[in-house]
Amino acid sequence: MRPIRPAALMLLGTALLAVTGASGPADVFAQDAGEEAAEPTGPKIEETIRFTDRKSLTEVQLPRDWKSGKVDEAGHELGRWEWAPDGGAIAGVTTFQVPGSMRASLYRYRRGARNDVIEGSVKSGEGFAEQRMVDERGVSVSERYVEKDGILWGVRFYCHKSSWERFQPISEATLASFKVPGTYVHKSAAEGWKKKKVKDFVVRTNVDKDDVDTAAAMVEEFVDMRKWAIKALPGKPFVKGPWQVYVILSGKLYDTIATKNTGERPDVATYDPVEHALLVKWMSRKTAAYSQNIMARVSTQSIIEHFGGRPPLWVDLGLWTYIEYMWQDGGKPTKPDKSRMKDFMKPMIADSTRRLDQWFDLQYTDIPDRFLAGDELYAWHWFFRHAKQGKPWRKSYEGYMNVLRETGNPDAADAAWEGADFEEMRDAFKAWGKSL
Repeated sequence: MRPIRPAALMLLGTALLAVTGASGPADVFAQDAGEEAAEPTGPKIEETIRFTDRKSLTEVQLPRDWKSGKVDEAGHELGRWEWAPDGGAIAGVTTFQVPGSMRASLYRYRRGARNDVIEGSVKSGEGFAEQRMVDERGVSVSERYVEKDGILWGVRFYCHKSSWERFQPISEATLASFKVPGTYVHKSAAEGWKKKKVKDFVVRTNVDKDDVDTAAAMVEEFVDMRKWAIKALPGKPFVKGPWQVYVILSGKLYDTIATKNTGERPDVATYDPVEHALLVKWMSRKTAAYSQNIMARVSTQSIIEHFGGRPPLWVDLGLWTYIEYMWQDGGKPTKPDKSRMKDFMKPMIADSTRRLDQWFDLQYTDIPDRFLAGDELYAWHWFFRHAKQGKPWRKSYEGYMNVLRETGNPDAADAAWEGADFEEMRDAFKAWGKSL
């Protein structure tokens, strides 16, 4: 029997889309900077000056004749500068924050998977990563990401791909000059709210004083999900410290915070990557669907804060589903529901066609049915962790997960699969499915 899923799964993969830089620079050109575009003029590249954003958090070096532009605050931009000799932008630079992702290499991977990455442009090191891409509009986008104070910062240089050779020296110099000299002081949306500790959670709420204990008791329902998430995820989490839960009295305030920080308008709960908190709308009467939606968001929070951002889809969606089924199985993953495995998983595995490595670079936009994909990926994780047929690859699986957690670099983690025969692995996977 196929389990009933919370509606929150339909948002999985898109919930953070607007706040993780998933799209390229918006509205960057008033004209196509093609072969007839004017050559860059003004001071030579070495004759640059320091430009800072209005909050003095980030800085870059650019030629003097570049002008400040209007920042896109919804896209978490901090500064924008453009070269527009005839009034239309030919090239531009933005600096920005990346809420929801704290690891440079992990974010580089997710950004690159959505665009055409130029061979040889990928660089990474301690606390930074960079790459050049061409997006679907033909815009050349060069980006560098820097980790500082648990926050990921970025700089983006963009021009039309046909103008890249002209702007390449400026682009490379700009990325190399990028710094984050400022100290970001986050003003919490929950500042001044009532605060209460509930086991592993810190609850902040603006409900009436008489309802604080009720709100805290509601959060206690999440404790088991938190415990099972820790059990399901390898090693220690990247984000340390207690989990934050905001229980918000006003539906209007909830919508305002959620929309600003996540780009969506969730019904009752969501993970907020800016506040690093689970947002929960206060309701006078809880329902099963209400609790289940919150549980789904707890899983999302668990995975993001464990790896320091959204991991590759096969890990993200697979472990999300694994945690969900742990919840349904009372926290005992080795004793899954028999009817689920026999009546649903068995025929699904028989019908599956992808090898594991064919899942590695897929994105949420590549899968038409997230329920089915989640179940198939759950089966892969269960296969490696618990099935005797998956034992030959268990060390590779564990090695991949550990490197991904420790470095945030999927490319480095891929080395754990070196030498693996993915055809043989798929045959063993199907043999296990047949045995269910």
